[in-house]
Amino acid sequence: MYYEDVLVATETAFEKKRNIAEGNIEAVTRAKKNVRIKSTGISGWGASALFYRHIRESFRANRFGLWGLSTLVLVVCAIAYGYICSQLPPDGNSMLFTMLMMLMWLQFFLVGTGRGIKDTYSHYIFLIPESPFKKMLWSNLETLLKTSVQNILIFIPAGLIMGCEIPLILACITTCTLFHCSLLAVNLFSMRFLGSQMNEGVLIILYFLVMLAVMLPGIVGAVVAGILIEGWGLMAALMILSVWELIATLVCFAASKGIMHNCDMPVLRQLGQ
Repeated sequence: MYYEDVLVATETAFEKKRNIAEGNIEAVTRAKKNVRIKSTGISGWGASALFYRHIRESFRANRFGLWGLSTLVLVVCAIAYGYICSQLPPDGNSMLFTMLMMLMWLQFFLVGTGRGIKDTYSHYIFLIPESPFKKMLWSNLETLLKTSVQNILIFIPAGLIMGCEIPLILACITTCTLFHCSLLAVNLFSMRFLGSQMNEGVLIILYFLVMLAVMLPGIVGAVVAGILIEGWGLMAALMILSVWELIATLVCFAASKGIMHNCDMPVLRQLGQ
């Protein structure tokens, strides 16, 4: 029995190394659980097939598709937060803004878990004869759709409970969604120019500094608008921040398109050693 265990462990380790070297990240990260196969095949053509493949994989892994237990927990926590804040002296607008900041900070740590980022570790996306921008857009569209709907389910109930104005609630949804887009773009930008040949702790710090540098002009503009504009200062600040997030996202996506021309990812070489 001992020798059989050793052989199985050796074979498993060898298969993992081979999958990493070949870029088969799905096989490496695949959980050991039964997958419900209710339907087969994917739609789309070219780069758009990446989005439909992600949708199919999401529904196979979870009956609710893109929105699973994590979304339910966030929505319940947001509703509970809204109810508690409605019983406190501070106005609902400031408390809704506080919730926005907390969600944006949470997204900073979860952005790398999307399938779009993982696609860059596989060779399939590099073989699609489409422009780099289209491939990056379609591969991350599933994450953006999930985040958009999730933000709607979070902010609308919590905002209404706290008695916030509808325009402010919509502004928070837009800001939070565009911030996630910015995180995706900066993540790809960091992979394009920083690589992965350094310590993970140092890489996280550099990623945080890059994100801070990208967002700093928008943050400064939002703070100035919030101070100078009376009455609608918070609304103006969120609008300015959203516009800057959109600009930063497009610029970073454009600057990161070269990553689609380099399928020899440093991450795979490092893990495969």
